[in-house]
Amino acid sequence: MLTNNFIYALSNSFDVSHNMTSEAGSNGDSTAIDKLFNSSNWPSSTIKIGTGTTLPTGSDYCLENAITSGYSITTKTKSLITYGDKNAIAISAIITNTSDSDIAFSEIGYVAANVWNPSQGYKTMYLLAREVFDEPVVIEPGGSQAVSIRISL
Repeated sequence: MLTNNFIYALSNSFDVSHNMTSEAGSNGDSTAIDKLFNSSNWPSSTIKIGTGTTLPTGSDYCLENAITSGYSITTKTKSLITYGDKNAIAISAIITNTSDSDIAFSEIGYVAANVWNPSQGYKTMYLLAREVFDEPVVIEPGGSQAVSIRISL
């Protein structure tokens, strides 16, 4: 499900108070549409996983229960795809379990980065899309799983 942050980005103004870390902000980001997929922010944008089971809503601004360690995201790609009579942006990645035990995830999100001071490493992350699976996906230690999120209207 697309989140309100995605709609804010289309209107070119992220709501800075609804980012992944709930950091308060006073003004919308006036270059929000540029943050979605441009070359400077794309490398910091990513897919996140978690163990949440509550169905997604437009007002979600973070994963319900994010998994913060034990995995890596690689081979991230974006592409415009057509399926049926619809166009979509497909964000694909490989999730690799880097821990010594199984990782089970039941929610996934696409997170866009707003890198606002690259020399200082400052960035704010905005959840643009979140999905919850009927059954958890399990990755064994050292194993990998391909994932894809389609963003379409």
